[in-house]
Amino acid sequence: MENTIQSRSCPGPVPESSRPRIILTTPGVTTSPSTYPFFQFWETVTVESKELVEIKLGKQQSVEFKPDGSGALSIDTPWDSSMHDSSLLNRVIASGQRILLQISWSVDIDTCLDPVVFSMDMAVAIQARDAGAPSRFASMFSSTKRLAKTSAIFSLKLTPPLTRSAKDLWRLDTSEKYVRGEESMGPWRPRGISVVEDYERLVATEKRSADVQAIKVILASNPPQPYSGGRPQEDILRDTLALWQKKFGHLRQIVLIQGPDEEDATPAPTLEPPVPLKLVAQTKLVPRSDMSTKAGYLLLLSDAGENTWQKLWFVLRRPHLHIYSQSDELEEVGVISLTGVKVESSVDMVALLGKPHLFTLFTSSNSHVFSAPNEKELHTWISKLDPTRIPNP
Repeated sequence: MENTIQSRSCPGPVPESSRPRIILTTPGVTTSPSTYPFFQFWETVTVESKELVEIKLGKQQSVEFKPDGSGALSIDTPWDSSMHDSSLLNRVIASGQRILLQISWSVDIDTCLDPVVFSMDMAVAIQARDAGAPSRFASMFSSTKRLAKTSAIFSLKLTPPLTRSAKDLWRLDTSEKYVRGEESMGPWRPRGISVVEDYERLVATEKRSADVQAIKVILASNPPQPYSGGRPQEDILRDTLALWQKKFGHLRQIVLIQGPDEEDATPAPTLEPPVPLKLVAQTKLVPRSDMSTKAGYLLLLSDAGENTWQKLWFVLRRPHLHIYSQSDELEEVGVISLTGVKVESSVDMVALLGKPHLFTLFTSSNSHVFSAPNEKELHTWISKLDPTRIPNP
């Protein structure tokens, strides 16, 4: 199987941040200049390598459920670069170069029909055995970061499986599909499914109107006739009173047996519980953005029962709030989705928790309590997290 190595080649001196990088494209993954915008000129080199290597996972897989409602699944597995039998991974690469590896794994979820597959790319550098980590002083002036671990954000979409019935199939939305010549129509846009609903409503109205007209013709052809008389009113009243005074049923006592006899008792058939509907999972790697709106230290309430607070570094990159252990942003410890965000700040929360400058962040899946270092940072974070919020007078 052949893999493609693509590198950048440009004339003149190259700055350290834009040095040539070696990218290993694994089977099933394609790269293009739109994916990596720092590539200008392409050189292709073909090498021989093995297929995708399966790594055995350890048996010790721990699941931790945190007090804030989130959970963490931890697994350990060994990996050796020589398993791939690739010349790129079996030799030391030059400074400024990287090898791009594709990592795929699957997670079994009880409510999903098939295991949920995740996949991401990771850049690595092959160094000599005696190569040590750079000093902190050298890292301060370097444009590249050496990470002890990497993280990624995935969006998981769960949908019910499609059935064979035509009524249960999802309707294909073509409202946003381009039609040639639609720009000449100006602001006019075709209607959607409401056109069919209006047609069915019009047909039903016309049918009812036709039925009313038919009944009118029948009534007009048969005029009402005068009442010719009947039974006397006294006879009708006498029969009515007789029915009221009449007793129905048996006069003897009726014994109701609530349970069957032991001889005639038969075991009831056991009903199996209904099988829950399995969902189909779709994962998507959320691209990262380097543009940050706000960053700073905040205290996070990690355990409300014990009143435990953690001082962490927060970076606002919409639509997520990234959480790091330190301001160097090397170790990411969590991320908060800002979908449906709402921010509240009240004096009652300050009196309840005993922390100044508190605000609560409500999302579609959870809620988080923060403490800002001062009043200015409190208002800044609230305005950045929820720009639509009207400040209290």
